[in-house]
Amino acid sequence: MTHILYTDKQKNENLYPTRREVLKELNKRGGLDQNLTDEYKRLETGYKGEQLVYNYIKEFGQSHWTVMPNVWLDYYGEFEIDLLLITNNHIYTFEIKHFSGVYEFENNQCIRNGQKIGHNAISQAQKSFINVQNLFKRNRIKQHVHGAVIFTGEHFDVKIHDEVDGLNILMINQLREYIWQIANTERQNSYKNTDEYEILDLLNQHAATNPFQANKITPEIDNRMNKGIICSNCYTPNIYTLKSYLECSCGMSEPRENAIIRTICEYGIIHFDKNLTTYAILAFFDNEIDRRTAIRHLKKYFKQIGTGKGTQYENIRQSFWAAYNNFGLKRARYYRC
Repeated sequence: MTHILYTDKQKNENLYPTRREVLKELNKRGGLDQNLTDEYKRLETGYKGEQLVYNYIKEFGQSHWTVMPNVWLDYYGEFEIDLLLITNNHIYTFEIKHFSGVYEFENNQCIRNGQKIGHNAISQAQKSFINVQNLFKRNRIKQHVHGAVIFTGEHFDVKIHDEVDGLNILMINQLREYIWQIANTERQNSYKNTDEYEILDLLNQHAATNPFQANKITPEIDNRMNKGIICSNCYTPNIYTLKSYLECSCGMSEPRENAIIRTICEYGIIHFDKNLTTYAILAFFDNEIDRRTAIRHLKKYFKQIGTGKGTQYENIRQSFWAAYNNFGLKRARYYRC
């Protein structure tokens, strides 16, 4: 299993949901305006591309390799490495773009679907690659650093008219072969001379805060989004309540217990800056459950903080599906044919 490392800053940031995760929950509930909807789509697209590359490395790479995702550094200015790969004797920086259509690079200008765009993926990749290369060289880390730009869009064409120094430009159908080449290079140098924790220590010294963290939601967003239990499949709020199951017109049937816990988790991501209180949970459910039911589920599945009127419950700040195994639930949802 490929090993994942994080800088100390990332570990602290990982205690909270990402901006994409918060926008995702708000999008399900119709809470986003057009600008935030566009931002969410961009973040979701980027996330899909990064996950695709990571899955390729897991499937076709070596189990002892180490990856570091979304590393923000400050070295002659702040920059991000979408994915850093550490093998036994080499280091690779990946810039990942999940575009569609036609992407061209000519006269140091990026053109997408015939239109010039301000964001230059090639220059961005060169910057992070050169900065990492110089950082390691200055600190006497001798491993070779290689850079690559990976375009992960399935229906995508890349035309590079300029010579690009130091970078491999790859499309998704070339990635498997590239990973095999990395593995083959490692086999030709069977000794290990890379210390990933020495590298991590250096990156910790230059780690920067991710500037795109989640924001607290505004009253406008809170008022706009749908409250209550929504379908776990199609996100509609129109769910039929049976004795122990909730059924949606899309065909999804979900145990009522699961749906209540899931909705509490959704509240926890949207309101990541707060612990859970009975009053806030009842308001978020729009009184679809009573106070007694809310307290029972909070006490059973979430750690209690304090007693009496000041009682709160720990916000795990994770989706229901990420924390599913911790709840010990017996019944699963199913789809009616």
